[in-house]
Amino acid sequence: ANRAFEKWLQLDRPWTIAKWAMTLDGKTASSVGQARWISGHESRRRTHELRAHCDAVIVGYRTARMDNPELTVRHVEGPQPLRLVVDPLAEIAEDSKLVRTAGETPLWVLAREDVEEQRVARLAGLGVEVVRLPGGEGARDLQLDEAWRELRRRGMRRVLVEGGGSLVAELMRCRCIDQVQAFLAPKIIGGRESPTAVMGEGRTSMEEAWGVSDWTWQTSGDDLLLIGFVDEPLSESSQDRDTAARE
Repeated sequence: ANRAFEKWLQLDRPWTIAKWAMTLDGKTASSVGQARWISGHESRRRTHELRAHCDAVIVGYRTARMDNPELTVRHVEGPQPLRLVVDPLAEIAEDSKLVRTAGETPLWVLAREDVEEQRVARLAGLGVEVVRLPGGEGARDLQLDEAWRELRRRGMRRVLVEGGGSLVAELMRCRCIDQVQAFLAPKIIGGRESPTAVMGEGRTSMEEAWGVSDWTWQTSGDDLLLIGFVDEPLSESSQDRDTAARE
């Protein structure tokens, strides 16, 4: 706890928790994107409790499209977090639950600086705040390290990332994930196309892998809840070295 607190004091971004639910074979959804429900009721209740203790809950645009979540606190008493979607092109659907409830619970869309004005105006008219940020190399990329610093400048101290795997992978690469909370459900789904909690390009060797230390585990209904702190990789990948050299 002291180590985590000392790290938090040094951060120029929010303390970031990555949370996911997965099957015994590491899948976070079926091959057609169906994920309800991997975890049981008690695990979902704990997720809502965790949301209530964070300043914001964040998903990527694919998760917003596939799962159509609300990202609100419902199963426990507590404050509603700010809801954020990392959506570089501001493509979130107008009839999504997130947009439809933007007037009741604030919703921010993190988009590229060069996003089309028409899309920004469309969302603003529906009560959504579009936060423009520097883009990355690809059309659907943001500079997430700079985006996370902007969240801190806007007063966020603790945020919860609930997916998807591409967003978590990019945040791991940017070293913006501090803690992992993973619900492990007693189910096996299989499938070559079934997604996992961390996607992206991955690491090519165990030496480049991120370690997770100070593990604790608890039962959560029929599931297990695993909690740990993300360490630096034992050695930097060539991609990270190239990024550091450019910076």
